[in-house]
Amino acid sequence: MAELADVVEDFRRLLRMKGGTSNFGYVLQSIPSKETDLGFRRNDPRIAARRAQLADFGKAARLDEVFELLPLGIDHTVAKANQVDRQVGGAARVLTGRDVQRGGRIALPEETSLWVKIAPEKRLRVGDIVIRALQGPTLGSGFVWARVSEEDLPVASSHIIHVLRLRETVDPVVEDFVLRFLSSKQAPELIDLSTSGAHLTRGDLGALQVPLPDESMRVALESVQYARDRAGEWQSEATELLDSLFDEDTAAESKKRISLASRAVRWRVDAADAIEDFGYQIRTRFPHPVAYRWRVADALLSTGPNADGYRAVLEAAEALLAYTANVALALARAADLPVGAIDGVRKKLATGQGPGMGDWVAVLDEIPGKKFRPLDERLGIPEIREFLEGPGVRGAQRWLSARRNDEAHNRRVDSIDLPEVCERAVEELLVLMRSAQFLADLPLLLIVSIRWDSLSGQGEVSYRQLTGDHAVVPQQTMTVSDSGIEQGSLYIRDADHRLHLMRPYLIGRECPICRNLSTFHVDKVSGVMVVLKSLEHGHTVEDRDVLASLSAVGLAPDVTP
Repeated sequence: MAELADVVEDFRRLLRMKGGTSNFGYVLQSIPSKETDLGFRRNDPRIAARRAQLADFGKAARLDEVFELLPLGIDHTVAKANQVDRQVGGAARVLTGRDVQRGGRIALPEETSLWVKIAPEKRLRVGDIVIRALQGPTLGSGFVWARVSEEDLPVASSHIIHVLRLRETVDPVVEDFVLRFLSSKQAPELIDLSTSGAHLTRGDLGALQVPLPDESMRVALESVQYARDRAGEWQSEATELLDSLFDEDTAAESKKRISLASRAVRWRVDAADAIEDFGYQIRTRFPHPVAYRWRVADALLSTGPNADGYRAVLEAAEALLAYTANVALALARAADLPVGAIDGVRKKLATGQGPGMGDWVAVLDEIPGKKFRPLDERLGIPEIREFLEGPGVRGAQRWLSARRNDEAHNRRVDSIDLPEVCERAVEELLVLMRSAQFLADLPLLLIVSIRWDSLSGQGEVSYRQLTGDHAVVPQQTMTVSDSGIEQGSLYIRDADHRLHLMRPYLIGRECPICRNLSTFHVDKVSGVMVVLKSLEHGHTVEDRDVLASLSAVGLAPDVTP
């Protein structure tokens, strides 16, 4: 409880303020509109800020834009006066507030439940949402609502129940998202309900601002829902298997059947356990250039600390920084946001030198600035700009960069210090990798072919998804609405399934040395000849045809006549 003197002092402070908030109140800088009802919470700037933040999920909307709010149901007095036996034809149970239970359930009928004859069109349907109109004094868990199921029918609503019916244009995943918001403590905080308990009016409920998920949020929600449903199926399968242990006539038959049937269960568990290992996640979920470098380092160090494994760790760090920086450059170029750090790369290339870790770090250091905020919306995630900003990431990058520089200048680690340095190098690389987990949500695609249909305005793209530590991957197809997709070019696909061209910053092609599909970036420019370097192996290839595209993005001198 606040002390009276503190409240009085706060009030005096409010009287001196021209606008803003204090501990116990606020001063509005403008008079509320005629459409806005008066009320402390309704006009509180802090509540207004919370409403505005809902749009960070995608956008915000009124609840009645998502659900149709049905007219209020039968008055309790009227229902009691017209009650009939539940066995009477056309009878429906009248739901009251106590019938709507937490957890989304409707209570079973009781002896005191009221049944009335009501027309079929006025009854509730399967899937309708019922929510208590009378809210209790504590709303720490949000509004209390339940979904009508087949087992609940026939039912009708009373006047102390609000009924929400999903609009036909709204996806079920959006409905689930909004209902979970209603269950949170944030929802009632946006409505001016008194602390002693209050009636939630139909108007207040309909006008309640709710968040709507954008495409990337929808994809994440659908993935979680799918995982939940699949896990439930697997649990049911395992339970049925256990329950059938002694269904066979002989022990031998039972043992054979259980051994065969349990194989899939065991494999699922093994796969689930493996994915918990972060190293496995890198090898299977990260873009190929990064995943391959990690696998090499991991394999070389599997027998203990050694110089080759140590260098592989440093090369993996450089490949990660180079890959991420080139993705950032491609995105910034597409958004018409010039990156100043590219000047340093161009000057190096002009003198016959190749870009190094310092150049890639300079790019990643620049993009967190306000100028590059449009990249967040373009990509759907802010992590690429925040890559080096996480806890410990900057220190890890500097340590690895310094060690990489030492190796490049023949300042080798003494064999006595190698075990400790190897361990430290892996730890620091893992810090970088954990900060780069967003890359797993931005798969790298090599476009193999595209067939465009001008009449439908759509095309079918064949591609290879370069995810994981192996370059030999199956060909897949997808539908696109962009006729400008380039055959043979690399793209990244964001959470909204939009494709972003990586050329000429990253180029996918078969390496002439190792014959593996590899990812190249520019390493040197000599006259009209360009040297490309593989992120996976460090192999190089010459290609004069790339010069024009490098010139177009400011990485090489202008070659136009």
